[in-house]
Amino acid sequence: MTHGSLFSGRGGFDIGAEAVGIETLWTCEIDEFLHHKLRRIIPNAQHYRDIKFVKNLPQVDIISAGFPCQDISVANQNNRKGIKGHRSGLWSEVARITDESKPKYLVLENSPELLKSGFEYVLRDLSSIGYDAEWDCWRAADFGYPHNRRRLYIIAYPCSLGFRRGVLQPPGAFELLYQWTPTEAYLRVSAGRAEGFRNTTTIQRDNEFPYFKNEISAFGNAVMPVIAEHLFRCILRDYEFNLINN
Repeated sequence: MTHGSLFSGRGGFDIGAEAVGIETLWTCEIDEFLHHKLRRIIPNAQHYRDIKFVKNLPQVDIISAGFPCQDISVANQNNRKGIKGHRSGLWSEVARITDESKPKYLVLENSPELLKSGFEYVLRDLSSIGYDAEWDCWRAADFGYPHNRRRLYIIAYPCSLGFRRGVLQPPGAFELLYQWTPTEAYLRVSAGRAEGFRNTTTIQRDNEFPYFKNEISAFGNAVMPVIAEHLFRCILRDYEFNLINN
């Protein structure tokens, strides 16, 4: 299968796709620092910048999009405008490109606050272009990492294909953690990473690291590759089931 990412960030979805053998044909990221980073991470893909001017993208089986959550997140609760805000409203561009490209699957990531701040518009838009959807909220901790921030994950697929429900599967936390860090025990990995986050000595000396602030900002907005990998495994499992049974 093939993949293209919108609001690609530092390539979390793209790295997750690569981990299960899905080729990324294109990315789209307006941030200049991240755009050039993606060019280094995925040199053979086509790289686009502003989603508002992207048209006629190469056909792919899966499109992913971690579209902006600034107008939705509780971190911006004093100025939340929901799905119709200037930044989160770019969801409409994701819907447009999905309608133009007609991928077999669409994978979305956003703040769980979207469920209270415009999720009905997302489902309405998906329905209007012929897509059904499933969703769930997971934490990095569900995959064995010491991070409790919850994120909303959505997988959508064309109603016309008659795909079965139940694409999203519960995270196989320990199995995936072992694949990513096979030489470490679960408790040792978690404790080590948590201890590392407490040590702020080097973080305060950002002048010694090129583009350090850009990197930290990018990590804060990133989709964890291990969660992306799990989502793509769910899709591959579903796709193979439908090939066999239809």
